[in-house]
Amino acid sequence: MKFHEGQRVQCIIRGTVIYNAKIRIEKRPYICQNQEPGNSPSNKLGYKYGFVLDNNFEQYELEELKPLETHQERLKKAEKLLKRAKILK
Repeated sequence: MKFHEGQRVQCIIRGTVIYNAKIRIEKRPYICQNQEPGNSPSNKLGYKYGFVLDNNFEQYELEELKPLETHQERLKKAEKLLKRAKILK
């Protein structure tokens, strides 16, 4: 899966579940977050730590890296559910 600069993600780093993180891309991709120290990019996007990945967005201490839904995506899903339940027309 490909990710883009500034994309909000969640993952598990060294067994710690990270719910609030963003992707930073310099020469290599990083996960910027506040829980697990690692190799930091020059700009941590306002977070405390960075965690370097390989160019395939993988690393042996990383599990379950996945994008978070945007607010717009959540609204679309909610709208579909409401229409299906015939609450919204």
